[in-house]
Amino acid sequence: MAPNGAALQYGRAALQVHRQLGNVAGEATALHNLAEIYRGLGSPQQALEWYEQALSLHWAQQNRPGQGLTLYGMAHALRQVGQQDRARDCYQQALVHFQAAGDRLMTSRAHHSLASLQWEVGEARQALDHMNQALVISREVGYGPGIAHGLITLSYLQAQENEIDLAQEHLREALTWLRLMEDRVGLAEARNRLQALEEAAPQVMEPPTNLCWFKAHVAVAEGKVYCEFESPMARR
Repeated sequence: MAPNGAALQYGRAALQVHRQLGNVAGEATALHNLAEIYRGLGSPQQALEWYEQALSLHWAQQNRPGQGLTLYGMAHALRQVGQQDRARDCYQQALVHFQAAGDRLMTSRAHHSLASLQWEVGEARQALDHMNQALVISREVGYGPGIAHGLITLSYLQAQENEIDLAQEHLREALTWLRLMEDRVGLAEARNRLQALEEAAPQVMEPPTNLCWFKAHVAVAEGKVYCEFESPMARR
């Protein structure tokens, strides 16, 4: 059986077991994970159906972290089907839940996602505001990858707004963090971007690859809930 088929089989089996045991929290997590699998397979519309079921169970239990994670996944799926306004609403709702739950990491990720969405729809200043907020939180929690790659993204947004000095400053700081993490791919990207800025060629810069995503889990009371985070190495 192909890996994707096996993932769906195990996901459905887990869902059935949780239902038989009457484990509502586990059922919600299993529904969320099935949604993530379908979205990863390129079926966002089908994923949205599973997300809706998961969200209903999280809401019934007043599980704010669970609601936040599922709304966050729904927003990604809505972006895949071109419903940017609904995606923005889901990100903003997720942000409220993460803040209420005191989840600083996911609060930062929600700001980062809103930044990338608003940049895509041409709302540059709002994108910069959300990216700055994401970076502030990453600094507060000491999340090195979030700081380094947030700085790269912020520098790109600033360069496109012709804030070249600030963009260069943030890239130089990103280099320091990337050296500490021994992130060679990130280092190469940051150096190339800094060189382009020093040569006054921001217009030739491509969007940073950390506007893309990679999948990882967040440990919550119900178990491992899978969601997506950003990383410049995700697609490489």
